[in-house]
Amino acid sequence: MDADLCAFDACICGTQSRTPLNRVSILARKLTSLHVRITTKMEFQPEIYQHSAGLILYYDNMNYINLRKYYSQTLGQSALSVVSLENGVKTEYVDTRIPVKDVPVYLRLYVDGRESWFEWSYEGTAYQKIGRIFHTAHFSDEYCKYGEFTGTMAGLTCADRMFHRHYADFDFFEYKEVFER
Repeated sequence: MDADLCAFDACICGTQSRTPLNRVSILARKLTSLHVRITTKMEFQPEIYQHSAGLILYYDNMNYINLRKYYSQTLGQSALSVVSLENGVKTEYVDTRIPVKDVPVYLRLYVDGRESWFEWSYEGTAYQKIGRIFHTAHFSDEYCKYGEFTGTMAGLTCADRMFHRHYADFDFFEYKEVFER
């Protein structure tokens, strides 16, 4: 198995959302396997609904899926949810939204051939699935209709759509190839 562990203390300052062509805060690496597990530990305390940060599978500015921590006005506290943008159409999976404490959380993305999904944990050992299973094939030239091509990447992201100064701290980024089941 191939493992790529980047241990660091990355502070990513939030800028615009993930769709503009400029001033987007994403730190990512190329997806080089269709059988990979990506894990990070994030500390982030959103204050308003325009603050969000998390783990992203990104093809271009019109096609991505994002496990994010954000401030939910509906819940009146921080929450985790999955948002996808598919050929410019945004979907937030609020039925799988989870209220969370403002403590560090572990975020995980699995890419297993044609399927991709997210998980999360407080302690980094027992993970819970969040959101649905996504089609990995949607992150390809053949599927994407609009946007600015980047190729499929996985990474860390932060947005502060109000003042562009709220930030998220990430302790590490682990990219680990895993064998087929």
